[in-house]
Amino acid sequence: MFPLSILLSKNSIRHVSRAVARAVTALALCVGGVATAQILTPQGYPGQCRLAHQEALAIQHDGKQSLVLEARYEFVTPQRPRTTQAYRARAPREPQVELQPPDKLVWVLPVPPGCASLDAPSDTLFEELYDWLHPSIKANYGLRTGRPTAFSRFGGSLFSPAAAAAPRGHAPAWMVFPTSGEAALTSLVEWCSSNGMQGLDTESARDYARRGWTFAIGTVETPGLSGTLGPTHLVFPTPEIVFPLRFQARAGTQDFTFYAVTAKDLSTRGLYTLRLSPLRGITRLSREGQSRGYVTLASLAVPGALQAHLDSVRSGGLPGLPADSIRLYAWKAGSIPTPSRRTSTPAPDLVIPEKVAPAPRAGAAPRSTGTYRRR
Repeated sequence: MFPLSILLSKNSIRHVSRAVARAVTALALCVGGVATAQILTPQGYPGQCRLAHQEALAIQHDGKQSLVLEARYEFVTPQRPRTTQAYRARAPREPQVELQPPDKLVWVLPVPPGCASLDAPSDTLFEELYDWLHPSIKANYGLRTGRPTAFSRFGGSLFSPAAAAAPRGHAPAWMVFPTSGEAALTSLVEWCSSNGMQGLDTESARDYARRGWTFAIGTVETPGLSGTLGPTHLVFPTPEIVFPLRFQARAGTQDFTFYAVTAKDLSTRGLYTLRLSPLRGITRLSREGQSRGYVTLASLAVPGALQAHLDSVRSGGLPGLPADSIRLYAWKAGSIPTPSRRTSTPAPDLVIPEKVAPAPRAGAAPRSTGTYRRR
């Protein structure tokens, strides 16, 4: 038999633990509507916005980058926290309410200082890029008849009723904060508070503020429960290709497609850490894509939307972009995980520098260029 004091202490600990569990559960239910992603919603909205698929096209030249971004979003009901069966039996059942879209949403994007918003390209830019790099089964196997690849660019089947209806597109109205660093983060937090928006991950945003970055916010009025954000066109100075993938990965587990156009020879060695792999469509365009992993656009018939966007970039943000030596790279990553308590580190930011030739070692003998003769 145990002493009465020990039994009382065990019972008190048990009651305290139950009370703490109830308090944590109630707190989770209260803030369940607060989005943990980087899509902000009005205060009190019970739903959560997730990004299911993102596509980006980066054009880099002469220390500046043009970034076109488009994303597929959807509003979902937050999952209830896991509790014991005994607690669920005692807890009152809440009536299930059909989720309605919010009055507006705000998309937050960290960008380097000096960023500017330009006119958006054609709505069919990424659609034409996908069709160009995913030829039909007839072209793949040399058949006389064939049908297009049975998957859309969002990963769904072309023969499903959901894929037949095109997602509703929204063009956000973008605003870039003129300040940078901690001042930009303070302005962003004050803007969210004054406009009654919830869901900003302040700790993740502070990481970019410490680098001296700023923030761009895109507002969409009367969004639907699902649809497409963009395309959005931003231009900012940077010596290498960058994309804030670490910040955007907090908007839910998503697929990510990234296109890069530049005249440089890019170093792609570290992309495996981001689960990025080259698109197979690059290898089907030419032999150059099979051996080097990129294609020179001057030697190919480029889709009309891409050619129009390149001409617009030359006349606007990147006037010195060459026409005969630019290359196209393409990568794709499936199911980039959202950081949580179980994952140690989130996905890092996407940074693609120029490939640098290794320096010769000191004291190393020069490589022989003569012919080998058999004795």
